[in-house]
Amino acid sequence: MKKYGLLFLLFLLSTIPYWIAGTTLLLKDPLIERDEYIMFDMTQHVTRDHKLTSDIYGAFVPEAHGKAIIYPPVYFTTLSGWFTIFGSNVVAQRLFSFVLGGFSLLTLFVLIYGVTNDKTAASVGTLLLSIDPRFGEASRHGRMEIMVILFTLLILAAFLGSSKSRSWLWVSGILSALAVLTHPMGFMAPLTVATLITMKRIPIWEKIKCWVIIVIPCILFTGLWLWTVRDSFAYLMLQLSYQSTLKLQSSSAVVTFFLTNGVYAILFSIEAAVAVISTYIVLKQKSRSLIIPLVFLAVTILFVVLGKEVWYVAYLSPAIALTTAILIHHGVQNHQRRLILTTAIIIASFVFTSLFILVQLVRERSDMNYIVFSQPFVNYFRDAKGIVCVASTPDPSYKLRSNPNIIINQLVDVSGFIPRKKQFFDACDWFVGNLNPGDYGIAYLMRNGQTRQIIEYPSTFPIEIVKLRPESERN
Repeated sequence: MKKYGLLFLLFLLSTIPYWIAGTTLLLKDPLIERDEYIMFDMTQHVTRDHKLTSDIYGAFVPEAHGKAIIYPPVYFTTLSGWFTIFGSNVVAQRLFSFVLGGFSLLTLFVLIYGVTNDKTAASVGTLLLSIDPRFGEASRHGRMEIMVILFTLLILAAFLGSSKSRSWLWVSGILSALAVLTHPMGFMAPLTVATLITMKRIPIWEKIKCWVIIVIPCILFTGLWLWTVRDSFAYLMLQLSYQSTLKLQSSSAVVTFFLTNGVYAILFSIEAAVAVISTYIVLKQKSRSLIIPLVFLAVTILFVVLGKEVWYVAYLSPAIALTTAILIHHGVQNHQRRLILTTAIIIASFVFTSLFILVQLVRERSDMNYIVFSQPFVNYFRDAKGIVCVASTPDPSYKLRSNPNIIINQLVDVSGFIPRKKQFFDACDWFVGNLNPGDYGIAYLMRNGQTRQIIEYPSTFPIEIVKLRPESERN
Protein backbone atom coordinates (compact mmCIF):
# COMPACT_ATOMS: atom_id res chain seq x y z
CA MET A 1 0.00 0.00 0.00
CA LYS A 2 2.88 2.39 0.76
CA LYS A 3 4.20 1.85 -2.77
CA TYR A 4 0.91 2.80 -4.40
CA GLY A 5 0.45 5.72 -2.00
CA LEU A 6 3.85 7.09 -3.01
CA LEU A 7 3.06 6.62 -6.70
CA PHE A 8 -0.24 8.47 -6.35
CA LEU A 9 1.48 11.29 -4.45
CA LEU A 10 4.08 11.60 -7.23
CA PHE A 11 1.28 11.66 -9.80
CA LEU A 12 -0.51 14.48 -7.96
CA LEU A 13 2.70 16.50 -7.63
CA SER A 14 3.56 16.09 -11.31
CA THR A 15 0.11 17.31 -12.37
CA ILE A 16 -0.01 20.48 -10.24
CA PRO A 17 0.60 22.75 -13.30
CA TYR A 18 -2.35 21.12 -15.07
CA TRP A 19 -4.83 21.79 -12.26
CA ILE A 20 -3.61 25.36 -11.71
CA ALA A 21 -3.65 26.31 -15.41
CA GLY A 22 -6.98 24.54 -15.98
CA THR A 23 -8.86 26.22 -13.14
CA THR A 24 -7.36 29.61 -14.05
CA LEU A 25 -8.00 29.46 -17.80
CA LEU A 26 -11.06 27.20 -18.11
CA LEU A 27 -13.30 29.82 -19.79
CA LYS A 28 -10.48 32.14 -20.87
CA ASP A 29 -8.22 30.10 -23.13
CA PRO A 30 -8.79 28.94 -25.72
CA LEU A 31 -11.38 31.60 -26.41
CA ILE A 32 -14.84 30.08 -26.70
CA GLU A 33 -15.33 29.51 -30.41
CA ARG A 34 -17.87 28.25 -32.91
CA ASP A 35 -16.60 24.67 -33.19
CA GLU A 36 -17.50 24.23 -29.54
CA TYR A 37 -21.00 25.54 -30.06
CA ILE A 38 -21.46 23.20 -33.01
CA MET A 39 -20.50 20.30 -30.72
CA PHE A 40 -22.90 21.66 -28.11
CA ASP A 41 -25.76 21.96 -30.59
CA MET A 42 -25.32 18.41 -31.87
CA THR A 43 -25.17 17.07 -28.30
CA GLN A 44 -28.39 18.92 -27.47
CA HIS A 45 -30.07 17.12 -30.37
CA VAL A 46 -28.75 13.77 -29.11
CA THR A 47 -30.26 14.50 -25.69
CA ARG A 48 -33.56 15.79 -27.03
CA ASP A 49 -34.09 13.78 -30.23
CA HIS A 50 -31.94 10.71 -29.47
CA LYS A 51 -30.12 11.04 -32.79
CA LEU A 52 -27.36 13.08 -34.36
CA THR A 53 -29.08 15.96 -36.11
CA SER A 54 -28.29 19.64 -36.44
CA ASP A 55 -29.82 22.80 -37.83
CA ILE A 56 -26.74 24.86 -36.99
CA TYR A 57 -25.65 25.18 -40.63
CA GLY A 58 -28.99 26.59 -41.76
CA ALA A 59 -29.68 26.66 -45.48
CA PHE A 60 -26.06 25.92 -46.35
CA VAL A 61 -26.36 22.28 -45.23
CA PRO A 62 -30.11 21.60 -45.03
CA GLU A 63 -29.39 17.84 -45.23
CA ALA A 64 -28.10 17.99 -41.65
CA HIS A 65 -31.58 18.78 -40.33
CA GLY A 66 -32.69 15.18 -40.76
CA LYS A 67 -29.48 13.42 -39.78
CA ALA A 68 -26.02 14.83 -39.21
CA ILE A 69 -23.11 12.43 -39.60
CA ILE A 70 -20.48 15.14 -39.61
CA TYR A 71 -18.77 13.27 -36.78
CA PRO A 72 -19.09 9.75 -35.35
CA PRO A 73 -21.32 9.37 -32.27
CA VAL A 74 -19.19 8.38 -29.22
CA TYR A 75 -18.22 11.90 -28.10
CA PHE A 76 -21.75 13.25 -28.42
CA THR A 77 -23.48 10.39 -26.64
CA THR A 78 -20.99 10.52 -23.77
CA LEU A 79 -21.23 14.31 -23.49
CA SER A 80 -25.03 14.02 -23.57
CA GLY A 81 -24.89 11.78 -20.50
CA TRP A 82 -22.57 14.27 -18.81
CA PHE A 83 -25.00 17.11 -19.59
CA THR A 84 -27.85 15.10 -18.09
CA ILE A 85 -25.97 14.99 -14.78
CA PHE A 86 -24.21 18.37 -14.68
CA GLY A 87 -26.38 20.58 -16.90
CA SER A 88 -25.92 21.72 -20.50
CA ASN A 89 -23.78 24.84 -20.76
CA VAL A 90 -20.31 25.87 -21.80
CA VAL A 91 -18.87 25.38 -18.30
CA ALA A 92 -20.09 21.77 -18.14
CA GLN A 93 -18.83 21.16 -21.68
CA ARG A 94 -15.33 22.38 -20.88
CA LEU A 95 -15.27 20.62 -17.51
CA PHE A 96 -15.98 17.38 -19.36
CA SER A 97 -12.81 17.88 -21.41
CA PHE A 98 -10.87 18.91 -18.31
CA VAL A 99 -11.84 15.71 -16.48
CA LEU A 100 -10.87 13.61 -19.50
CA GLY A 101 -7.53 15.42 -19.50
CA GLY A 102 -6.98 14.44 -15.88
CA PHE A 103 -7.65 10.78 -16.70
CA SER A 104 -5.27 11.08 -19.66
CA LEU A 105 -2.49 12.22 -17.32
CA LEU A 106 -3.19 9.30 -14.98
CA THR A 107 -3.15 6.84 -17.89
CA LEU A 108 0.16 8.23 -19.13
CA PHE A 109 1.66 7.88 -15.64
CA VAL A 110 0.54 4.24 -15.45
CA LEU A 111 1.73 3.56 -19.03
CA ILE A 112 5.24 4.95 -18.43
CA TYR A 113 5.53 3.13 -15.12
CA GLY A 114 4.38 -0.08 -16.80
CA VAL A 115 7.06 0.23 -19.50
CA THR A 116 9.93 1.32 -17.25
CA ASN A 117 9.01 0.33 -13.67
CA ASP A 118 10.56 3.72 -12.86
CA LYS A 119 8.52 6.17 -10.79
CA THR A 120 10.90 9.03 -11.65
CA ALA A 121 10.41 8.51 -15.39
CA ALA A 122 6.63 8.29 -14.90
CA SER A 123 6.66 11.54 -12.93
CA VAL A 124 8.83 13.34 -15.51
CA GLY A 125 6.66 12.25 -18.45
CA THR A 126 3.45 13.22 -16.64
CA LEU A 127 4.92 16.61 -15.72
CA LEU A 128 5.86 17.26 -19.34
CA LEU A 129 2.31 16.54 -20.48
CA SER A 130 0.87 18.50 -17.56
CA ILE A 131 2.63 21.72 -18.58
CA ASP A 132 2.34 21.27 -22.35
CA PRO A 133 0.26 24.28 -23.52
CA ARG A 134 -1.24 22.37 -26.46
CA PHE A 135 -2.47 19.54 -24.25
CA GLY A 136 -3.76 22.17 -21.82
CA GLU A 137 -5.73 23.86 -24.60
CA ALA A 138 -7.26 20.56 -25.70
CA SER A 139 -8.29 19.81 -22.10
CA ARG A 140 -10.10 23.15 -21.85
CA HIS A 141 -11.71 22.97 -25.28
CA GLY A 142 -15.18 21.58 -25.92
CA ARG A 143 -14.12 19.26 -28.72
CA MET A 144 -13.25 15.58 -28.95
CA GLU A 145 -9.44 15.74 -29.25
CA ILE A 146 -8.94 15.10 -25.54
CA MET A 147 -11.23 12.04 -25.66
CA VAL A 148 -9.20 10.60 -28.56
CA ILE A 149 -6.00 11.23 -26.58
CA LEU A 150 -7.42 9.36 -23.58
CA PHE A 151 -8.55 6.43 -25.73
CA THR A 152 -5.14 6.30 -27.44
CA LEU A 153 -3.24 6.13 -24.15
CA LEU A 154 -5.65 3.49 -22.81
CA ILE A 155 -5.16 1.45 -26.00
CA LEU A 156 -1.38 1.55 -25.61
CA ALA A 157 -1.66 0.59 -21.93
CA ALA A 158 -3.93 -2.34 -22.81
CA PHE A 159 -1.56 -3.42 -25.59
CA LEU A 160 1.29 -3.37 -23.08
CA GLY A 161 -0.77 -5.65 -20.82
CA SER A 162 -1.40 -8.06 -23.71
CA SER A 163 2.12 -9.45 -23.24
CA LYS A 164 0.78 -11.10 -20.08
CA SER A 165 -2.78 -11.91 -21.18
CA ARG A 166 -4.37 -12.10 -24.65
CA SER A 167 -7.62 -10.66 -23.20
CA TRP A 168 -5.92 -7.25 -22.91
CA LEU A 169 -5.45 -7.27 -26.67
CA TRP A 170 -9.22 -7.60 -27.06
CA VAL A 171 -9.58 -4.62 -24.71
CA SER A 172 -7.18 -2.71 -26.94
CA GLY A 173 -9.27 -3.66 -30.01
CA ILE A 174 -12.55 -2.53 -28.44
CA LEU A 175 -11.00 0.74 -27.30
CA SER A 176 -9.60 1.22 -30.81
CA ALA A 177 -13.12 0.96 -32.20
CA LEU A 178 -14.35 3.56 -29.70
CA ALA A 179 -11.47 5.87 -30.65
CA VAL A 180 -12.35 5.58 -34.35
CA LEU A 181 -16.02 6.29 -33.56
CA THR A 182 -15.00 9.39 -31.62
CA HIS A 183 -13.12 11.05 -34.48
CA PRO A 184 -11.32 9.86 -37.63
CA MET A 185 -8.03 10.87 -35.97
CA GLY A 186 -8.71 7.95 -33.65
CA PHE A 187 -7.30 5.70 -36.38
CA MET A 188 -3.89 6.69 -34.98
CA ALA A 189 -4.28 4.21 -32.14
CA PRO A 190 -5.10 0.99 -34.04
CA LEU A 191 -2.49 1.88 -36.67
CA THR A 192 0.13 2.29 -33.93
CA VAL A 193 -0.81 -1.04 -32.35
CA ALA A 194 -0.90 -2.82 -35.72
CA THR A 195 2.60 -1.48 -36.49
CA LEU A 196 3.91 -2.66 -33.13
CA ILE A 197 2.40 -6.12 -33.75
CA THR A 198 4.15 -6.21 -37.13
CA MET A 199 7.48 -5.47 -35.44
CA LYS A 200 7.08 -8.17 -32.77
CA ARG A 201 9.31 -11.21 -33.05
CA ILE A 202 6.53 -13.76 -33.26
CA PRO A 203 5.39 -16.20 -35.99
CA ILE A 204 3.40 -14.70 -38.85
CA TRP A 205 0.24 -16.61 -37.88
CA GLU A 206 0.42 -15.11 -34.39
CA LYS A 207 0.73 -11.65 -35.94
CA ILE A 208 -2.33 -12.28 -38.10
CA LYS A 209 -4.33 -13.35 -35.03
CA CYS A 210 -3.32 -10.16 -33.22
CA TRP A 211 -4.16 -7.99 -36.24
CA VAL A 212 -7.60 -9.59 -36.44
CA ILE A 213 -8.27 -8.91 -32.75
CA ILE A 214 -7.48 -5.21 -33.31
CA VAL A 215 -9.25 -4.83 -36.65
CA ILE A 216 -12.46 -6.85 -36.06
CA PRO A 217 -13.95 -4.54 -33.35
CA CYS A 218 -13.16 -1.49 -35.52
CA ILE A 219 -14.94 -3.05 -38.52
CA LEU A 220 -17.93 -4.26 -36.49
CA PHE A 221 -18.50 -1.04 -34.54
CA THR A 222 -17.94 1.21 -37.56
CA GLY A 223 -20.11 -1.02 -39.74
CA LEU A 224 -22.90 -0.88 -37.17
CA TRP A 225 -22.73 2.90 -37.08
CA LEU A 226 -22.71 3.18 -40.88
CA TRP A 227 -25.73 0.87 -41.01
CA THR A 228 -27.66 3.21 -38.71
CA VAL A 229 -26.94 6.15 -41.06
CA ARG A 230 -27.40 4.22 -44.32
CA ASP A 231 -30.20 6.56 -45.41
CA SER A 232 -27.83 9.54 -45.25
CA PHE A 233 -24.96 8.43 -47.48
CA ALA A 234 -25.69 11.25 -49.93
CA TYR A 235 -25.14 13.73 -47.12
CA LEU A 236 -22.00 11.86 -46.05
CA MET A 237 -20.61 12.34 -49.56
CA LEU A 238 -21.51 16.02 -49.44
CA GLN A 239 -19.79 16.34 -46.08
CA LEU A 240 -16.65 14.67 -47.44
CA SER A 241 -16.76 17.09 -50.36
CA TYR A 242 -16.80 20.08 -47.95
CA GLN A 243 -14.03 18.60 -45.83
CA SER A 244 -11.77 17.78 -48.77
CA THR A 245 -12.26 21.29 -50.16
CA LEU A 246 -11.36 22.84 -46.81
CA LYS A 247 -8.28 20.61 -46.45
CA LEU A 248 -7.05 21.57 -49.91
CA GLN A 249 -7.49 25.26 -49.08
CA SER A 250 -5.52 25.11 -45.82
CA SER A 251 -1.91 24.50 -44.91
CA SER A 252 -0.70 22.24 -42.11
CA ALA A 253 -1.04 23.82 -38.66
CA VAL A 254 2.40 22.49 -37.70
CA VAL A 255 4.01 24.34 -40.61
CA THR A 256 1.99 27.49 -39.89
CA PHE A 257 2.92 27.49 -36.20
CA PHE A 258 6.57 26.86 -36.99
CA LEU A 259 6.76 29.73 -39.48
CA THR A 260 4.65 32.32 -37.64
CA ASN A 261 5.03 31.63 -33.91
CA GLY A 262 8.58 31.75 -32.56
CA VAL A 263 7.79 30.20 -29.18
CA TYR A 264 5.92 27.27 -30.70
CA ALA A 265 8.75 26.88 -33.22
CA ILE A 266 11.05 26.30 -30.24
CA LEU A 267 8.69 23.61 -28.92
CA PHE A 268 8.57 21.85 -32.28
CA SER A 269 12.38 22.03 -32.54
CA ILE A 270 12.76 20.45 -29.09
CA GLU A 271 10.34 17.70 -30.09
CA ALA A 272 12.22 17.12 -33.35
CA ALA A 273 15.38 16.64 -31.29
CA VAL A 274 13.60 14.02 -29.14
CA ALA A 275 12.45 12.16 -32.26
CA VAL A 276 15.92 12.20 -33.86
CA ILE A 277 17.73 11.06 -30.70
CA SER A 278 15.20 8.29 -30.05
CA THR A 279 15.47 7.05 -33.65
CA TYR A 280 19.26 7.01 -33.40
CA ILE A 281 19.19 4.97 -30.18
CA VAL A 282 16.70 2.46 -31.58
CA LEU A 283 18.74 1.97 -34.76
CA LYS A 284 22.22 2.00 -33.22
CA GLN A 285 21.66 0.54 -29.75
CA LYS A 286 18.68 -1.70 -30.56
CA SER A 287 16.70 -0.33 -27.62
CA ARG A 288 13.42 -2.26 -27.34
CA SER A 289 11.92 0.05 -24.69
CA LEU A 290 11.91 3.01 -27.09
CA ILE A 291 10.13 1.21 -29.93
CA ILE A 292 6.60 1.71 -28.52
CA PRO A 293 6.90 5.50 -27.98
CA LEU A 294 8.83 6.00 -31.23
CA VAL A 295 6.21 4.22 -33.35
CA PHE A 296 3.49 6.13 -31.50
CA LEU A 297 5.31 9.41 -32.20
CA ALA A 298 5.88 8.62 -35.88
CA VAL A 299 2.23 7.71 -36.50
CA THR A 300 1.07 10.80 -34.60
CA ILE A 301 3.33 13.14 -36.61
CA LEU A 302 1.98 11.63 -39.85
CA PHE A 303 -1.65 12.17 -38.82
CA VAL A 304 -1.10 15.67 -37.45
CA VAL A 305 0.76 16.90 -40.53
CA LEU A 306 -1.76 15.38 -42.97
CA GLY A 307 -4.77 16.36 -40.82
CA LYS A 308 -3.68 20.02 -40.97
CA GLU A 309 -6.18 21.27 -38.35
CA VAL A 310 -4.84 23.55 -35.62
CA TRP A 311 -6.49 21.49 -32.86
CA TYR A 312 -4.72 18.31 -34.01
CA VAL A 313 -1.37 19.66 -32.81
CA ALA A 314 -2.41 18.55 -29.29
CA TYR A 315 -2.02 14.90 -30.36
CA LEU A 316 1.76 15.39 -30.39
CA SER A 317 1.86 16.13 -26.66
CA PRO A 318 1.36 12.64 -25.14
CA ALA A 319 3.63 11.04 -27.75
CA ILE A 320 6.45 13.47 -26.93
CA ALA A 321 5.96 13.10 -23.15
CA LEU A 322 6.02 9.30 -23.38
CA THR A 323 9.09 9.26 -25.65
CA THR A 324 11.06 11.74 -23.52
CA ALA A 325 10.33 9.91 -20.26
CA ILE A 326 11.47 6.55 -21.66
CA LEU A 327 14.48 8.22 -23.30
CA ILE A 328 15.85 9.53 -20.01
CA HIS A 329 15.05 6.21 -18.33
CA HIS A 330 17.11 4.46 -21.02
CA GLY A 331 20.02 6.80 -20.37
CA VAL A 332 19.96 6.24 -16.61
CA GLN A 333 19.61 2.46 -16.92
CA ASN A 334 22.55 2.23 -19.32
CA HIS A 335 24.71 4.86 -17.55
CA GLN A 336 24.95 7.01 -20.65
CA ARG A 337 25.97 10.36 -19.22
CA ARG A 338 25.91 12.20 -22.52
CA LEU A 339 22.35 11.02 -23.23
CA ILE A 340 21.25 11.89 -19.68
CA LEU A 341 22.72 15.40 -20.00
CA THR A 342 21.23 15.94 -23.47
CA THR A 343 17.78 14.75 -22.38
CA ALA A 344 17.95 16.86 -19.22
CA ILE A 345 18.67 19.95 -21.33
CA ILE A 346 15.78 19.05 -23.62
CA ILE A 347 13.43 18.62 -20.65
CA ALA A 348 14.57 21.90 -19.06
CA SER A 349 14.10 23.75 -22.37
CA PHE A 350 10.65 22.25 -22.84
CA VAL A 351 9.58 23.11 -19.28
CA PHE A 352 10.88 26.68 -19.56
CA THR A 353 9.22 27.28 -22.95
CA SER A 354 5.90 25.77 -21.84
CA LEU A 355 5.83 27.76 -18.62
CA PHE A 356 6.62 30.93 -20.60
CA ILE A 357 3.61 30.26 -22.86
CA LEU A 358 1.34 29.54 -19.87
CA VAL A 359 2.39 32.71 -18.03
CA GLN A 360 1.79 34.75 -21.19
CA LEU A 361 -1.66 33.21 -21.57
CA VAL A 362 -2.61 34.02 -17.98
CA ARG A 363 -1.52 37.63 -18.49
CA GLU A 364 -3.23 38.07 -21.86
CA ARG A 365 -6.51 36.48 -20.75
CA SER A 366 -6.68 38.01 -17.27
CA ASP A 367 -9.46 40.43 -18.33
CA MET A 368 -11.49 37.86 -20.24
CA ASN A 369 -14.91 37.17 -18.71
CA TYR A 370 -17.29 35.33 -21.01
CA ILE A 371 -20.45 36.43 -19.18
CA VAL A 372 -19.43 40.10 -19.34
CA PHE A 373 -18.33 39.69 -22.96
CA SER A 374 -21.68 38.14 -23.96
CA GLN A 375 -23.95 40.62 -22.21
CA PRO A 376 -24.00 43.31 -24.97
CA PHE A 377 -25.09 40.64 -27.47
CA VAL A 378 -27.77 39.37 -25.10
CA ASN A 379 -29.04 42.94 -24.68
CA TYR A 380 -29.00 43.61 -28.44
CA PHE A 381 -31.00 40.47 -29.28
CA ARG A 382 -33.23 40.44 -26.19
CA ASP A 383 -36.43 41.20 -28.14
CA ALA A 384 -35.23 40.01 -31.54
CA LYS A 385 -36.90 37.36 -33.64
CA GLY A 386 -35.23 35.72 -36.63
CA ILE A 387 -32.07 33.96 -37.76
CA VAL A 388 -28.62 35.09 -36.57
CA CYS A 389 -25.51 34.03 -38.49
CA VAL A 390 -22.55 33.86 -36.10
CA ALA A 391 -18.90 33.80 -37.20
CA SER A 392 -16.89 35.16 -34.30
CA THR A 393 -14.28 34.28 -31.70
CA PRO A 394 -15.20 34.50 -28.88
CA ASP A 395 -18.59 33.10 -29.83
CA PRO A 396 -21.59 34.55 -27.92
CA SER A 397 -23.95 31.76 -29.10
CA TYR A 398 -24.14 30.03 -25.70
CA LYS A 399 -25.76 33.16 -24.25
CA LEU A 400 -27.74 34.17 -27.35
CA ARG A 401 -29.70 30.92 -27.12
CA SER A 402 -31.38 32.30 -23.99
CA ASN A 403 -33.75 34.05 -26.44
CA PRO A 404 -36.04 31.28 -27.74
CA ASN A 405 -37.19 33.48 -30.64
CA ILE A 406 -33.89 33.49 -32.49
CA ILE A 407 -32.25 30.68 -34.45
CA ILE A 408 -28.46 30.53 -34.44
CA ASN A 409 -26.68 29.50 -37.63
CA GLN A 410 -22.93 28.97 -37.98
CA LEU A 411 -21.21 30.05 -41.18
CA VAL A 412 -19.43 27.43 -43.31
CA ASP A 413 -16.76 29.16 -45.38
CA VAL A 414 -15.98 26.78 -48.26
CA SER A 415 -14.80 27.94 -51.68
CA GLY A 416 -17.42 27.47 -54.35
CA PHE A 417 -20.95 26.27 -53.52
CA ILE A 418 -22.26 29.78 -54.35
CA PRO A 419 -25.96 28.79 -54.65
CA ARG A 420 -25.83 27.33 -51.15
CA LYS A 421 -24.08 30.42 -49.78
CA LYS A 422 -26.78 32.61 -51.29
CA GLN A 423 -29.50 30.45 -49.71
CA PHE A 424 -27.70 30.66 -46.38
CA PHE A 425 -27.32 34.45 -46.31
CA ASP A 426 -30.79 35.04 -47.78
CA ALA A 427 -32.27 33.14 -44.82
CA CYS A 428 -30.35 35.19 -42.21
CA ASP A 429 -31.59 38.39 -40.57
CA TRP A 430 -28.35 39.34 -38.78
CA PHE A 431 -24.66 38.65 -39.14
CA VAL A 432 -22.46 38.64 -36.00
CA GLY A 433 -18.78 38.20 -36.62
CA ASN A 434 -15.13 39.12 -36.57
CA LEU A 435 -14.08 36.17 -38.76
CA ASN A 436 -13.73 36.41 -42.51
CA PRO A 437 -17.03 35.31 -44.11
CA GLY A 438 -15.29 34.77 -47.46
CA ASP A 439 -15.37 36.91 -50.58
CA TYR A 440 -19.01 36.11 -51.30
CA GLY A 441 -20.05 36.85 -47.71
CA ILE A 442 -18.18 40.17 -47.62
CA ALA A 443 -19.80 41.31 -50.87
CA TYR A 444 -23.24 40.15 -49.71
CA LEU A 445 -22.98 42.03 -46.40
CA MET A 446 -21.75 45.18 -48.15
CA ARG A 447 -24.72 45.14 -50.55
CA ASN A 448 -27.42 44.16 -48.10
CA GLY A 449 -26.39 45.53 -44.71
CA GLN A 450 -29.00 47.89 -43.25
CA THR A 451 -27.39 48.90 -39.95
CA ARG A 452 -24.03 48.12 -38.36
CA GLN A 453 -22.81 48.14 -34.79
CA ILE A 454 -19.35 47.35 -33.41
CA ILE A 455 -18.95 45.69 -30.01
CA GLU A 456 -15.46 45.75 -28.53
CA TYR A 457 -14.10 43.83 -25.56
CA PRO A 458 -10.59 43.63 -24.02
CA SER A 459 -8.35 40.84 -25.31
CA THR A 460 -10.57 40.18 -28.35
CA PHE A 461 -11.06 41.54 -31.83
CA PRO A 462 -14.03 43.90 -32.33
CA ILE A 463 -17.19 42.06 -33.36
CA GLU A 464 -19.60 43.57 -35.86
CA ILE A 465 -23.37 43.11 -35.79
CA VAL A 466 -24.91 43.65 -39.23
CA LYS A 467 -28.68 43.95 -39.47
CA LEU A 468 -29.65 42.81 -42.98
CA ARG A 469 -32.36 44.34 -45.12
CA PRO A 470 -35.64 42.45 -45.56
CA GLU A 471 -35.08 39.60 -48.00
CA SER A 472 -37.36 41.17 -50.63
CA GLU A 473 -35.07 44.23 -50.79
CA ARG A 474 -31.77 42.37 -51.17
CA ASN A 475 -29.72 41.89 -54.29
